[in-house]
Amino acid sequence: MKDLTVKQQKELEDDGKPASVPVAETVSPSLARKEAKERDVKKLCLKLTKLLLPFFVVLLLVVLALVEAKRQLEDLLNDHTSLSDEKTELLNQINQIQMNLEDLRMEYTTLSGEKEDIEDELRTLQVAKNKSCADGWEYFSGRCYYFSHDYLNWTASRDSCVTLGGHLAIIETEEEQEDQPDEEDDAVDAENEEDCVVMTWTSKDWDDVLCTGQYKRICESKAAD
Repeated sequence: MKDLTVKQQKELEDDGKPASVPVAETVSPSLARKEAKERDVKKLCLKLTKLLLPFFVVLLLVVLALVEAKRQLEDLLNDHTSLSDEKTELLNQINQIQMNLEDLRMEYTTLSGEKEDIEDELRTLQVAKNKSCADGWEYFSGRCYYFSHDYLNWTASRDSCVTLGGHLAIIETEEEQEDQPDEEDDAVDAENEEDCVVMTWTSKDWDDVLCTGQYKRICESKAAD
């Protein structure tokens, strides 16, 4: 049975007839409790959302930071790999340089030995040449030459060379002329009946001089076999 509200009963009393109004339906207690529980759950979810939202934001930032850190770590690993490759290449180059250096050292040792052998041969040849000429004489191209330090005229120079076992030098080739030492003018045998000649060492030329003039002399003899 449906109950009328106080207002509706009052309207009926005023009009003397029942009023035509909507009838309010009553709600069962179980449904009301269910709706109240749903409202409480929604409120609780809203509170949890407000509480957890900062946490989720922080968590998102941490995840992003971890992703960036991972990317940087990968870059560092790539750089490390590249540096390792460069280090390996440098080590290979150093090893190659060391091998080349060792080869050069061995070659230097070999050349040094050859140089010593050549010097020994030269000394042996020089000794042999020196033995081919008397003391104070110098060897050149199979002949011995004596360069005086005193001064004599042409006749005395000739006699002195004969006394020493030779004769005044006869310059027959340009090579002999160029090989003479750069000293003062020396008398040589020019086979000239009237004048004598001396060689000027500055220009390696010949000058006519009087046979009575005094000059240093060059004596010549054949080297001993």
